[in-house]
Amino acid sequence: MQRLTVYNNFPDERDLFAACQHHWLAQNPPPAFAAALSSGSGRERLEGVLRDLYGWYRRTERMSTNIRRDRELLPALDELMIETSDARLTVLVDALVSSLGARAPGRREQRAVLALTLDFWTWRRLKREGLDDASAARLMATAVQAAGSVSQTTAPPPG
Repeated sequence: MQRLTVYNNFPDERDLFAACQHHWLAQNPPPAFAAALSSGSGRERLEGVLRDLYGWYRRTERMSTNIRRDRELLPALDELMIETSDARLTVLVDALVSSLGARAPGRREQRAVLALTLDFWTWRRLKREGLDDASAARLMATAVQAAGSVSQTTAPPPG
């Protein structure tokens, strides 16, 4: 393929990145979380989602690392990632927060820990620490549950 062919078919970087993303996701579809979100307790649903997501991260680690690195350098790629991948994770966080049923005082903290838990870089760090996906899912589910019980009325440490 010649450069002119690319320019003729993709008027800007964003269109090119979107076509590449569509092709790659067709070959490496992210998990469908419907089954995990519809079974068991909130904790079981969360662990199921995390196991599925972490397994997908493991299978796609090389490309996922490159894309997340490159989005920092390429505004068009970052914009696309915000609209697609980041948006899907936000929907997943919303579904999990509802599923876990945290009370208002701990909801903000639980949401923050959930977002951290679903993040690719968190999974990668846990992998480097030697955790398999199931162990990482259990650990992070525990962290999310603990965050849900945090009270906003607790006084901050002196400092």
